[in-house]
Amino acid sequence: MVQGSVHRLYAGSRQRREVDDELIPFSNMDKRGYVSFGSRRELMRYKVIICTLITAGRLAQAMFPDGHFTHLIIDEVSQATEPDIVVALNAVRKRKGYREPHVILAGDPRQLGPVVFSPLAETNLGTSLLERLMARPPYLRDVDQPEHYNPSYIVKLKKNFRSHPALLETPNKLFYDSELEACADRREVDAFIGHPILKNPEIPLVFHGIQGKNEKAKGSPSYFNFEEANLIVKKLKQLLRSKNPRVHPEDIGIITPYRGQVRTISKILDKHSISGITVGTSEQFQGQEKEVILISTVRSTAGLLKVDRRFNLGFLRNPKRFNVAITRARALMIVVGCPQILATDPNWHALVSFAYTRGCYEGCELPPEVLEANAPNAPSEPRGLEEVVTGLRKMSINSTAKEDVASEESVTE
Repeated sequence: MVQGSVHRLYAGSRQRREVDDELIPFSNMDKRGYVSFGSRRELMRYKVIICTLITAGRLAQAMFPDGHFTHLIIDEVSQATEPDIVVALNAVRKRKGYREPHVILAGDPRQLGPVVFSPLAETNLGTSLLERLMARPPYLRDVDQPEHYNPSYIVKLKKNFRSHPALLETPNKLFYDSELEACADRREVDAFIGHPILKNPEIPLVFHGIQGKNEKAKGSPSYFNFEEANLIVKKLKQLLRSKNPRVHPEDIGIITPYRGQVRTISKILDKHSISGITVGTSEQFQGQEKEVILISTVRSTAGLLKVDRRFNLGFLRNPKRFNVAITRARALMIVVGCPQILATDPNWHALVSFAYTRGCYEGCELPPEVLEANAPNAPSEPRGLEEVVTGLRKMSINSTAKEDVASEESVTE
């Protein structure tokens, strides 16, 4: 990257500790952490300016000459509300006599959308601009087109450079019409092939079934599962002791849908003096990747599923949260959960079935519906999986924030 051609424009609220040292020469922050925005003349020297949507308001206020910005690229656009995007659009607005700037919206409508906490605003603000456009011509799905979309308006990025092919198989079938191509460097994503933690030495997936107990602390709306948390840490310690490959804490992520479980796992890690591992929800992991991902699903009581459905908590009945969770791992994914509960959800049923049929399952006994669906005389596809795939393809990608945000604080019992 050539200094003087690319400029990272930070907001005044950005802290020095949040910025890597190597980025300082390319930004508006000095070594002490002081942020200055500079004049319009200074900003015009750069070919590329990188900033958040809200900070783009500074560019709009600077009133650049007509036609100065030729392109606007918004990454992870599915997570942005439309008002946020309007701020950036205002910075590159077309004026009379000048060419239209190119606006590129990059994102995945099959993953989590904007975070909106207001019940009054969620109906409209919970749908991203990308989702709304893709539900209307000329962006609408068109089966007569070679790629099912008009290539003049939509380009599908099909090459996946992140995950091991086996880890990609289930989400690819459920959410992406089996169009994704596994293109990651096999030397990297095969790092755990043959590792003793695997049930099947050829597939870097472990699904450990456990019938723990989901609980919640007094005065807290969020759930935790102590048995799952302990098992997660046990698996984690086994990985950290590994010498081939050597695993570093910063290469590991732990995903769980409940903040109560995030706190529980974090406390156990502290107790064992394990630091440097990222523990968070799917919302916190969207856009990230790790060499190793461990997932704690928490739920073990069927009676609480109604609460989850009502308040859109957890992984069950939330395809986007599920999709994000199982697509973060590059080389190894370990899932810990109750198969009897998870198998009631068609997406989780598909993942449990995949683990079982590929010899990647261990732990408690599987529910009859999984065993029967994958019996020798059963159909070639696990029962219900084709219906899941068909339903997801037909499903409108429009969603409300209520489907995407874990509003645990609103749960009262």
